[in-house]
Amino acid sequence: LFDLAYTEVEKGKQIHIIGGVKHLFDSIKDAYYLYIGDKSKIKSEYLKTFKNYVTFKETVTRVKMSEYKFLINLLERYGDGILSCIEKMEANIVGKRKADISFVSAHKSKGLQFLYVKLANDFVDLYDKNGVEIPEELVDAEELNLLYVAITRAMEKLELNNNLKKLVL
Repeated sequence: LFDLAYTEVEKGKQIHIIGGVKHLFDSIKDAYYLYIGDKSKIKSEYLKTFKNYVTFKETVTRVKMSEYKFLINLLERYGDGILSCIEKMEANIVGKRKADISFVSAHKSKGLQFLYVKLANDFVDLYDKNGVEIPEELVDAEELNLLYVAITRAMEKLELNNNLKKLVL
């Protein structure tokens, strides 16, 4: 979601994010402060418990904490530029009626329908590092359910993410 929204902002688009962004941006900022070693700015009591970013990343990877994996991916992709990305996005967030494009997380999309849905590449991995399909019983059931929820939001057009394109093509 973050990458797609940021890409549109970089193109000069005004965006709307259904459900708001305060919690998302606060989480990203907290993870960034852990990343740079400035724990005094972290608001999340949970993230404060980690000695440093490396231990956070190791824990998320070892325990398969998918709800935090996206933070690691964002920090590794944007690094020290993440705060300026957030600032640019905040400056281009508008109400639903004024937006060029709207975004919603799969969690917040439950019960909603949209004419066009484009799936981001931040869902559960369906393939291992070698490109081999992961057996269904080894994929987190909650994450698969979330993917199902996202797929079933489209009324007219669904654009698959890279994982699903590989699976169905």
